Amino acid sequence: MFSYSLGQRLVEHIIADISWIMVGNYMKKKKKVMLDEKICKVFKGEKKRKKEKEKKRKVFLCVLKILC
Repeated sequence: MFSYSLGQRLVEHIIADISWIMVGNYMKKKKKVMLDEKICKVFKGEKKRKKEKEKKRKVFLCVLKILC
């Protein structure tokens, strides 16, 4: 049988607490990065849609000028 001293248990608990804190901070950062990536993708998609809409509008105006 192994017997642990009070000091060893205390050190193990401190290490476990620190590791859980570090994991929690890592997950927060990871979620923030994922959220930033999603926002960036949405923003890029909106920019792309606006450009396509402007192109369609320009083509429509050119066709309208030709017909008139």
